[in-house]
Amino acid sequence: DWINRAIQKVQGFKADMGNTSLFKAVQEVFSLPQMNGLPRVMLMMTDGKVDSVHKIIRFIESGCKFHQVFTLGIGSDHSEELVQGMA
Repeated sequence: DWINRAIQKVQGFKADMGNTSLFKAVQEVFSLPQMNGLPRVMLMMTDGKVDSVHKIIRFIESGCKFHQVFTLGIGSDHSEELVQGMA
């Protein structure tokens, strides 16, 4: 059952309390080929500060017209600029 596997995976995550580098991960996701011509859908969750906020937003705005990005800021220390800019 996929819900229990997802819960177990998330419970294994460890935070290092440092800035998060998301740009390469976003590039990787959007470089993957589309399946059956369907848009790629990405859910990005963040609970802290992120490196390269403007670079990430410009990348998504400039070349990801056929993809969907949903964002979720968790807690009071997330990057509001990133959450709003990626959505």
